Amino acid sequence: MAALMRRRIELELELRRPELAGLTIPAALLAELELAVPAAFEAAGQNSDGAGLAQTAPVAPPPANSLKVADAIACYYRHCQEENSAGWLKNKVSYLRAFFGSALVDSITGLKGKKKTRGHFKGESVGEISGVAIRDFLDGKEVGKKTKRHYREMFHDFFAVLTRYGLYVPTNMISPNPVAALPSYLEKSGARITFLSAAQIVEQQEAWGGPRFRTSRSLN
Repeated sequence: MAALMRRRIELELELRRPELAGLTIPAALLAELELAVPAAFEAAGQNSDGAGLAQTAPVAPPPANSLKVADAIACYYRHCQEENSAGWLKNKVSYLRAFFGSALVDSITGLKGKKKTRGHFKGESVGEISGVAIRDFLDGKEVGKKTKRHYREMFHDFFAVLTRYGLYVPTNMISPNPVAALPSYLEKSGARITFLSAAQIVEQQEAWGGPRFRTSRSLN
């Protein structure tokens, strides 16, 4: 909730920037954010003295999440170099190769993998990497749940890092990280937890040579 409130404030401040005054903002969004047209722009190009203001074309903001995949990988790799051990960093690069292709990843990291991988993802921008695309990629890999979970952790961290650097803007405020929609890929144990009955506890105590522990029945 705190993250949503912070994002709401950031959005309101962005929409109040003078260079965005020429943007056509849907009325529903303005009503939701309780925004009004700034008084400075209601005068149709007039300042407080009544003199005309210079008319400039509004600056169109860049499309959200249009960052190139190569730039995103470079940022993430530099971040991981400082945060991860050599072994975990090597694993992450291997996961990136499988998804983006070894040619692209190796050209950015300067590392060379043992095998050449064409990669699964063919898009150009970060905004094209959806949870569905990652799910399709993992569904097509013949690996166990443990390995899929490692992939999931890497992709989740990938988007989390880009978001912290301001390079990725969540499109779903309910689930800001697109990887959160994926299954957990946790191994489910078939063993059931069973408990001894009061009679079985007494029997076990007698087998040990006497009542060493008090049961809940003996306490009542």
